[in-house]
Amino acid sequence: MTPNIIDPVPFRRRLPPMQTAQDAANLNVQHRTTFYISAFMFQCWLSELTLSNTAQLAEKPDPKDRSFQTGEAWRGFFKMFGQASDAEFPAFYGHLMEFAEYDDPFAAHLIEAVVGLSIEHDLTGEFLGPRTPAVLGKSPEKLLALMRRSTVRLCDWLDSALQFRVFLKWHIMPDCFDPDPQKRELACLAHNQRHFDTMSERAQVHWLNHMSDAVQELPNSPKWAAFREFSSAPPPERRPWPSQSLDRAIIKIWPLVKHHHWSAADLLYVLRKVLSPGDLAPCPDQTALAAYCAGTLGLRDVGFNQKSKISRTTRLQRCTPALPSRTTGTCNSMKTKTPSPKTASGKVTDGYGRLWKDIFKNSAQKL
Repeated sequence: MTPNIIDPVPFRRRLPPMQTAQDAANLNVQHRTTFYISAFMFQCWLSELTLSNTAQLAEKPDPKDRSFQTGEAWRGFFKMFGQASDAEFPAFYGHLMEFAEYDDPFAAHLIEAVVGLSIEHDLTGEFLGPRTPAVLGKSPEKLLALMRRSTVRLCDWLDSALQFRVFLKWHIMPDCFDPDPQKRELACLAHNQRHFDTMSERAQVHWLNHMSDAVQELPNSPKWAAFREFSSAPPPERRPWPSQSLDRAIIKIWPLVKHHHWSAADLLYVLRKVLSPGDLAPCPDQTALAAYCAGTLGLRDVGFNQKSKISRTTRLQRCTPALPSRTTGTCNSMKTKTPSPKTASGKVTDGYGRLWKDIFKNSAQKL
């Protein structure tokens, strides 16, 4: 079930409602495609990830017991699509990129991950994208391997995007984080019922289907008392979040920490370039930063607390922009397109662009 409803983005295509795999199969037949079964599975995959992250915050009151960005998105993807053959995988990858272009709320999660991967590709040339050398199209095996690596990397950015989203929701809608998963679901339904009149017709239909499922699963349950309480009560006060800028920066760039084996000192160096001293107050030094990442944000990485054997400058330069090639061209042999990471206003979503450019610019400086 969808944990909460997000109204569609106006400029994106609408994804037909699919309550079951049979609905998706019927759409495949109707439109003579294989996309909708894939899209239904993507929805299930992203829903499981969202609910799992929510459970961590709701069921583990001690932040030290939580663990985020440990590869859960890739494990979930591999569970559903890991058996795809080399001949089948390009189709799944193309469907994933196509799914990100729809107005589905789960596609909104995916587009955030695409933003990170797209900017990383544009600035470094790594992974699959417009800067992939055209010569790679003559080597299908290498191109397929790059596509698989790009999918793994996309999952890293997805873990990051979903962690920040659940932290944001935890502060905005604290009543949706009961330790009981069924009460969490009823609280989300109650939250959306309070805003039912302002939701789009499509979102209203989604809510009605979700409510129907809940009624069948929880007949005569005393937990409905919580639903009635939440639906009639005024919206809860937001939890204070004085460290939001710091948390957001660390969570959003943690994929860089993992991929480039940054130490706590490396991360602190970059954070000092993109955040104000006031924002960095909880982490005055690298020891405090390492403790904050693990104990508050649930972010841990092997070697993060260790001193690297190579210079910090060398390590940071590994994620600086690579110069575009003027001779090799780009690879156009794959019939897939990376969706545009922009909102209706034309700006990169969620401030990724500014943050990323600041990070890459400052990571290249000599210490």
